[in-house]
Amino acid sequence: MVENPKIRPTKNHCSQAHCRLEFATPEKKLSKAQVHMKKVSDAKCMEVIEVIFSAGDWVYVKLKSYRQTYLRELPSHKLDKHFFRPFQILK
Repeated sequence: MVENPKIRPTKNHCSQAHCRLEFATPEKKLSKAQVHMKKVSDAKCMEVIEVIFSAGDWVYVKLKSYRQTYLRELPSHKLDKHFFRPFQILK
């Protein structure tokens, strides 16, 4: 098909190269989005840090208090204490 330079192409008109570019774009965007999602997810992952305690060290214990929760009038436990007093390691 010979294109007339005086006639402007409409929105429905597209050359083969342009159509290939249009169809390749979603795949590129998808792969770019996947790379970005992996990067964000990996950034949120925390590395496990091995902490070595010895006898005599003081540590806080992280627990959720379930004691007498059915008697409490508060419906939510979101604001409960999570870390409890320091305990000394014996062995």
